Amino acid sequence: MTDPQATTARADSLRASLARNARFYMLQAGVMLLAGLFAVIYPYTTGPVDTEVIAWLLFLYAATLLVGLLLGKRMRGIVMQLLAMLTAAMAGFVILIQLTEAAGFAIILIGLFLLLEGLARLRQGLGLRPRTPWVALTIGGIVPLAASGFLLIFQDGVSGPQLAFAVGASLIASGVGLGTAAARARKEAAGSAA
Repeated sequence: MTDPQATTARADSLRASLARNARFYMLQAGVMLLAGLFAVIYPYTTGPVDTEVIAWLLFLYAATLLVGLLLGKRMRGIVMQLLAMLTAAMAGFVILIQLTEAAGFAIILIGLFLLLEGLARLRQGLGLRPRTPWVALTIGGIVPLAASGFLLIFQDGVSGPQLAFAVGASLIASGVGLGTAAARARKEAAGSAA
């Protein structure tokens, strides 16, 4: 059992961190949305997926996670986000060095990255419960978990467009969840300060 006062204190701390750094988190959410839309649309507009594009999207996302970790030092799920950042960077590196024999390993790393990112967002969302924006942040964790499951279960048969869609949908869901949570926390903080 958890102590209700401790749970409330953690939720208040998370909301305070979201409100205090809302501009950055909304910027991070915007980067996630744009990168996610690019990843989903790119394979259908240009033909075969250029794996370097996926690598650079992973690096970009890892960089936003790093800045988010530095700003939200006491955010819930920080260890999982740190591991997600490192896993995303490793997957990007494996893709960039173009080891054809490591293609399956890159898919496993991307699956692990999405698993860790999903768990971190899910933990953050459930940590805000029952207050506002917990649902959006929780859904922002469920989508990467589902994409992770798909990649890890069907890793041998994953095509480029499927990989791009899994990464893109995950980034979009996490971005919407994070942006909604940051905007709401900022609005609540401004309302309580007035």
